[in-house]
Amino acid sequence: MRVLLLSNGHRSLGDRVRIDFVKKLSNLCDFKIFGRREDIINPKLAPVQFDIRILCDDLIKLFNPDVIIFILKSPTDYFNISGDICKKGVPTVVIELDHYYKDDVFDGINLFDWYKSMGFTFLLRRHFYEEESPIPSVWLPSSANDEEFFVDKSVDRENKIGFAGSYLELDYYSIRRNAIEVLKSNKLLSYTWGKIYGADYIRYLQKYVGNLACSCGKFHTCLAKTFEIPLCGTALLTNWMYNRKELFGDKQCFFEYKDDCSNLVDVANTVINDVDMRNEVVANTLEVVKERHTDSKRIVELYNILKAVVGGKEPPRIWGQ
Repeated sequence: MRVLLLSNGHRSLGDRVRIDFVKKLSNLCDFKIFGRREDIINPKLAPVQFDIRILCDDLIKLFNPDVIIFILKSPTDYFNISGDICKKGVPTVVIELDHYYKDDVFDGINLFDWYKSMGFTFLLRRHFYEEESPIPSVWLPSSANDEEFFVDKSVDRENKIGFAGSYLELDYYSIRRNAIEVLKSNKLLSYTWGKIYGADYIRYLQKYVGNLACSCGKFHTCLAKTFEIPLCGTALLTNWMYNRKELFGDKQCFFEYKDDCSNLVDVANTVINDVDMRNEVVANTLEVVKERHTDSKRIVELYNILKAVVGGKEPPRIWGQ
């Protein structure tokens, strides 16, 4: 199978869950990238230098793809892409990273309307949500990079709850902000917290006995950190999430607090003080994540979905949607 990723050349500190994940398709199939600066960033995967004069028909002739994919944070990423690319007889799959993302340009655009107007063949969703897509879709949950996140037994963990992530004044972060304030006011939160990236992020997850994840706040969907935290051997604290049984099975795999955070202090104290229970839950979660939620597992699922789309077959729906 020949897969072509059309990229805008954008890179960010969150690439581990975006293009760096998708690039792992190169281990399973003939995978190529075309886009701004890609021939400089990934010369082996992007053999053709970007040129704005290269049109849709040219791309088809150059790469002869079986399927074309787009990694989407915002439609503004692809405003320079002609909708004609979806009319060339090659299936087109949009990988939706963040269903709830907004920016100044994108704010007035309805994602579903845009997918339909572009004529995409298939939608691959990284968030769980119950809205019905106007085009065929499947939910592919986030995962953790098993080449980067690991249990470091040499670390003497601190008996605090950590938090690494955004703390913005957005409505869907309200539960997260409240949880942080509750932990801070009860002296249960680590002294350092907030946005942490790269190797520092991994070391941070390994440093504390527990870490706050928050299932995308009020949207109750798993995120990459839902699996990155336990892959570091750290207790996961989160509010409830959709399809928890499909994701984790019957054993307790995380410490759940209520959306109003009324029981968060008790939950955090259990993680900090009840060593036996914490170790049991962490062991449960680590086993499940290694078996089901690493990049090594998820990239095969992505490959199988793309293969089904190319073959005109119903894609596997492992996670219930």
